[in-house]
Amino acid sequence: MRITGGRARGIRLKVPTELVTRPATDRMREAVFSSLGTSVHNCKVLDLFAGTGSYGLEALSRGAASVCFVENNYAAINCLQRNSLAVTRSCGLEKEVTRIVAQDVYNTQANLQKYDLLFIDPPYASIAKNIDRIFSTIINNCSVKTSRAVLEVPAGLELQIEGWRPLRRIGKTGKGKPNMLIFSQTS
Repeated sequence: MRITGGRARGIRLKVPTELVTRPATDRMREAVFSSLGTSVHNCKVLDLFAGTGSYGLEALSRGAASVCFVENNYAAINCLQRNSLAVTRSCGLEKEVTRIVAQDVYNTQANLQKYDLLFIDPPYASIAKNIDRIFSTIINNCSVKTSRAVLEVPAGLELQIEGWRPLRRIGKTGKGKPNMLIFSQTS
């Protein structure tokens, strides 16, 4: 797994040796960022269920102003710290443009700010029963009217999220295939 574009293009990302995350494929990230285009520039990014940080770090490489990662798995956080350092160094940025909040997303009490771009990649088993909770308690509190939310879901899962409208679905259909849903606020 590597950064696919921007100033840190080609940087390899560390992944935990134990299977604790479901890292986003290079191809999926390329498709997402191709769809987002230059709108990533100068964004404040929130990466929930960050794992190795691939979405947030890709955004940073492509011109985002800052990234806050929320993750609670120690092995993933260890990789995320190393990945963050490698990408910020490659981009010539201060390490303070990234922040890692080591907490469970569902119980986060972190002082989260307002973000322009939000990546949400929860464990598939928890999406259907927790997506309203994620949006009502976290996303709606840390987004602005122009925010976009990018949510990874299993293929075929259709979601209606109050206050948000789907803009695009990226990915192939088929069992076990991930899809990315890009939402914007309706207000």
